[in-house]
Amino acid sequence: MLSKAILFNKSLIRFVLLRVLFLAIAFSVGFNSIMVSDFIQVPDEIRKLFMHNWGYLLLSYALLIYIMGLVSLLATKGIQVGFRGMAWATVFHALGSLIFLGRIGRTGLIIGGICYTLALILIYLWENSVAYVTRALNELSFPPSVHEWILSMKRYLQGKPSAPFIILFMVLLVICAFLLVFKLEKLAEHLANIAYFALVIGVGIEVYQLIKAGGREEDHHKDSGHI
Repeated sequence: MLSKAILFNKSLIRFVLLRVLFLAIAFSVGFNSIMVSDFIQVPDEIRKLFMHNWGYLLLSYALLIYIMGLVSLLATKGIQVGFRGMAWATVFHALGSLIFLGRIGRTGLIIGGICYTLALILIYLWENSVAYVTRALNELSFPPSVHEWILSMKRYLQGKPSAPFIILFMVLLVICAFLLVFKLEKLAEHLANIAYFALVIGVGIEVYQLIKAGGREEDHHKDSGHI
């Protein structure tokens, strides 16, 4: 039987949420970029179909990635899902989404293709950038104080899985402010949507951590004989 430590593994949860965030960004950017295009007229039924079902698409994608990560965690004692595995999972989810949504026409196929392609690009860039930064940090020799600061930041991020999402939220809001200065309201609006989605994920993780910590404290009081 699977234990809670495995089912709610922090690395697994972070792995899933990051990739769901990438798909959400892809949906937001891909769908809205076509919506404002002068070359493609999106029918109202297609627009409503995507707006009503994007939540289900993200949840099903999260479940698929969670199962992949869980299988990898049980098999290798770590999450060893590379870009190829993510690509197959994303293509599989895209095909399943087409079946779920039904006949969406050529325009719907174009929207879906752009969104899922963008999601794969984001995942590829993320995984390669993380690998590159990790190699660079391992090869560089830092002063002891800087090295200790890097280790402390790494421990902090590992202990606070919500931190990357909240930091992303703040960074995107700052970028939105600069975009508004340069009269790029439409782009700022899209980035703001992504920022608030990241904030929701971060706050959700924090709420879960508080509930989990409260349950542990209650169990501790019961074991100690306190009311």
